[in-house]
Amino acid sequence: MGDFVTTQEVKRKLTAILSADVKGYSRLMGADEEGTLRILTAYREVMATLIQQHHGRVINAPGDALLVEEVIALDPKYPKSYVVLTQTHLWDILLGTTEFPDQSMAKATELTKKALALDDSETSAHGMLGAM
Repeated sequence: MGDFVTTQEVKRKLTAILSADVKGYSRLMGADEEGTLRILTAYREVMATLIQQHHGRVINAPGDALLVEEVIALDPKYPKSYVVLTQTHLWDILLGTTEFPDQSMAKATELTKKALALDDSETSAHGMLGAM
């Protein structure tokens, strides 16, 4: 007989993929290669720390690009998952990868409010709301 998985072993997940690219990278490299690489390395270190803090991982980082996978549990009663989704929408705005920043901001606000409705003591949700 085959192996079966009990419901306690099944985990649903949401995987968010972030692809970041430096605008004007070739121009910056042409103007100051050493300085551009120094700044790019510093930004990558900051990004990698933030990604790891949120249980993500850098999949690849070729040249000026960064490809990230972030997995969060899909538990509708887990406020932290809404905070992480909020951050995804905010990064979309900050990186200029959204065509509709107003809609992304509205979605980020909605997700943060959901997190706070679940747990008003969720400090990261209060921080997100304050940042918006």
